[in-house]
Amino acid sequence: GLIFLAIAAYTFWHYDQLPAIPFGIVALASAVWAAGYAFELTMPEIADKVFWMRLRFIANNIIMPLPWLATTLAYTHQSHLIKRHYAAMLFVVPLISVLVILTSEYHRLFRYDFYVTTIEGTVSVLRYSNGIWNWFALANAYLLNTVSTWIILGRSLRNATPFHARRTWLIIGSSTIQVFAEVAFQLKLLPVPGYSFTPTLGILV
Repeated sequence: GLIFLAIAAYTFWHYDQLPAIPFGIVALASAVWAAGYAFELTMPEIADKVFWMRLRFIANNIIMPLPWLATTLAYTHQSHLIKRHYAAMLFVVPLISVLVILTSEYHRLFRYDFYVTTIEGTVSVLRYSNGIWNWFALANAYLLNTVSTWIILGRSLRNATPFHARRTWLIIGSSTIQVFAEVAFQLKLLPVPGYSFTPTLGILV
């Protein structure tokens, strides 16, 4: 979390450079996401684990995709393609998702039936069942991330210098690794049930 926080601070310090502001928001959301998972794993009470799980979901899957899209548009000099009224429409699903998550104690649209399991007697992980809005919010986030990837891939590699091409592939590669890790976690395909490797991979890449 501290690494992402340092990146966010550095980025906001250079706010006059594009795409500093949206990328700073991405880094800040990543810091909340990584720190939230650390707190989720270390908190002894299930209510505390649920709180941090919801917070990191909002940071990673609700907040982050839109500034990441703005980052790719600014990076490729295509911000003009998104008109203001279309940009406002992109906030509809995230706002509804936040409302669904904050009221999830009263319904089963997001996540429910929480319980805790222990990995090798040391780390307690939160387990739960997923509701339909969990999958809808994830699909919306992955769709935005896919659009961002195509934008940066198509625009940056066209007539790009070797340096810019390598930087583009680095950005795409790091984000793709994290997306696949998160998909594997959501589909329960990882070797350690209930434990997400995505925050660790996010720091490493």
